[in-house]
Amino acid sequence: MPSGVVAGDQMFAVCCGAATWNVPSGWTSVASQTSGNIYLHVMRKEAGGSESPTTFSMTSSAYGYVVVSRWTGVSSASPINSSATAQTTLTAPAVTTSLDECSLLFAIGSATASGSFGQPTGSSSIDLPSNSFVGTGVAWLPTTDAGLYSGLNWTDAGSTTDQAVITVAINQSVVNVITTLETVDAEIDIVLPIHPHYTQLDEVDCEVDIQDVVMQFLYTTVATIDVELSIEQVEPGPLLTLVDEIDAEIELPAMPNAPFMTSVDAIGLDADLNVALPGPLLTSLASIDAVAHVFRPFMQALSDVYRVYIANQALTANIGTASQFVLNERTTSPYTGQLVDEDGDSITKSVLDACQLVVYDKRTRTVIRETRDAFDDIATNGTISWQITPFETSIVSSVIPLGQNEPHVATFEFAWDSEDSADYSLTFATTLDSKTVTVTHAMHGLAAEDYVVFKDAPAVGGLEMDGVFVVGTVADANTYTVTHVKAATAAASGSGTVTVYRRPRVSKHQFEFQVKKAEVE
Repeated sequence: MPSGVVAGDQMFAVCCGAATWNVPSGWTSVASQTSGNIYLHVMRKEAGGSESPTTFSMTSSAYGYVVVSRWTGVSSASPINSSATAQTTLTAPAVTTSLDECSLLFAIGSATASGSFGQPTGSSSIDLPSNSFVGTGVAWLPTTDAGLYSGLNWTDAGSTTDQAVITVAINQSVVNVITTLETVDAEIDIVLPIHPHYTQLDEVDCEVDIQDVVMQFLYTTVATIDVELSIEQVEPGPLLTLVDEIDAEIELPAMPNAPFMTSVDAIGLDADLNVALPGPLLTSLASIDAVAHVFRPFMQALSDVYRVYIANQALTANIGTASQFVLNERTTSPYTGQLVDEDGDSITKSVLDACQLVVYDKRTRTVIRETRDAFDDIATNGTISWQITPFETSIVSSVIPLGQNEPHVATFEFAWDSEDSADYSLTFATTLDSKTVTVTHAMHGLAAEDYVVFKDAPAVGGLEMDGVFVVGTVADANTYTVTHVKAATAAASGSGTVTVYRRPRVSKHQFEFQVKKAEVE
């Protein structure tokens, strides 16, 4: 059984073999399909707590695979939205979901002589086992809107026959977990709630850690949050609409899209607000009274600020008409902006040590464009003129229905006022399918989380190494790691003389635009 199973989790077993499968006690058949000598069966079971190992068997001795996955946040009352089966095809059967926010489970089985399957485009692999007799594939894909999902194809890397395919649409939980809670007083760890979690909470007073909160309201009212609130990757709807007081150690990195808080009376200690984008984070805030790091303007009203450090050389942007927020697929649109200092005065390009631009699909983080040196998009006077091209307005996902939108994000990252710069002999080493790059840099003098800029660096493992990076781990005085936005396409090593800027000040500006799936192909 998968690790970490708790009561209420749904377990899905995909069974593929050369004989009919028996359904174990406590399990329920979801869908099955036969194709020649291949028998594919999907079963499910709701966990009651600690789960003992389950024996899966066939009606006769034969080769087979069983892949069991654990699913959280699934509706207990009605876990299955719909399912479909097919045979002798690599196309996942189409399903029409009746509810928003379903997840699709894809399963395929075949008789195989070599190779293994590749999961449908846009989906994530759960497991893809194979041998000389049986090949199996299991993958999943989250959806946003109810509707038809079709045309998703498995890829066949070997010689397979007798394919059986199944698609299952799984309902997420649609009930409010808690609507009223007076006090949370110790170590709350909330991961991936899909629908409203709390609508009212009087007090959170110790070590709240909220990660990957998605979709809708988490809290609409909170009176006090007073110790170590860490919120990571919140998207896309409002998280808090009213908070009277936040008074210790707030860390809010990478807050995309919609308003986060509409009213906060006070943030009282060590508020660290990184990369707020692109809509208002706070619309009203009475006071910030200690060490708030803010990387772009985000408050519509702020009556009193004590000791607030706001990074300068931020970008203010003139995006023109509101219609530019939604672009038809494969169309162009201009985007203009101006570099300004903390007083709002225009500054020139000459103050920058580096500028880079990354455009990605917000839902899957697929990088669409990566320009490690984006100085060509900035005029000498500091005006940014970026022409959004058909490349950046092409839909990434293969399951977006016609006429629906896909969010894309453009991130401009600026570095300036570096501590020092010099030429060094550097070696970069990559690992296949990893974003981590190891840098050999003699007597580098850097620490974890320092910024560093590379210029004229060699390309290594399919990665351009020019641009702005954050130091990850520091192994010794001569070695450290950085993280790239892309994964390396090969294990490789490359060396060269590189201009290194150490510990620059860094500011990001992110612009989100919606791309509409073309209704006429």
